[in-house]
Amino acid sequence: MDAVDYVRGDYAPAVVDDLVQRRAGPIELLFVLESPHVDELREGYPLAGIAGMDALAYLQDRRRNAESLGGFVKSRIDAGDGRIGILNVSSVPLQQAAFTQSGATGTPPVSDWSPLVELRDFYSQSTPRQLGAGAQVVADAIRANFEARLSATVLKAGGHVAICGRIAQAVTAHIAFKSGARVISVRHPANRWWQRSNGQHEIDLIDVRRAFENLA
Repeated sequence: MDAVDYVRGDYAPAVVDDLVQRRAGPIELLFVLESPHVDELREGYPLAGIAGMDALAYLQDRRRNAESLGGFVKSRIDAGDGRIGILNVSSVPLQQAAFTQSGATGTPPVSDWSPLVELRDFYSQSTPRQLGAGAQVVADAIRANFEARLSATVLKAGGHVAICGRIAQAVTAHIAFKSGARVISVRHPANRWWQRSNGQHEIDLIDVRRAFENLA
């Protein structure tokens, strides 16, 4: 299996499904993040780990506990309330280490992980440079897969979309979100970045928290 087939979802055990209640009314607040990792592989849904715990703690203005934003959204969807959703731009982990650390499933039989390594390194750089041809094909496949999942997601007119972190922002940079949704770019919640933000970052996060509070 090559990296393109992998990011398209051809290795089913690595796919972590989005947290959205499709065909059941519009989403009013959509969080868009990068990709699943160790805890997400174990639990089977996005934002299940410490970053998700810190995200929910910020949104609820409290200390971190064992409940994550992913777990909170899943419980709401399971109860029939799909007004909050979570999408990853990649539905599979972009790091091989996620599999060796989680023990949740065997490492995918990807013949060459280097395009994914190059892609993550590319997104982490602040200075523009050119992606190699192999990595560019993988990036295009990630974007196409995300756009297909996004097209099946109904956003409420005037709703909010929070794009969290540099990789998610890079993948969605030229994607037009429907329904006149307000798109807000914020930091990724890992490493307590939401709690440590200031300036415009803090202002944007406060807007996201207000949208969350209106639905919680």
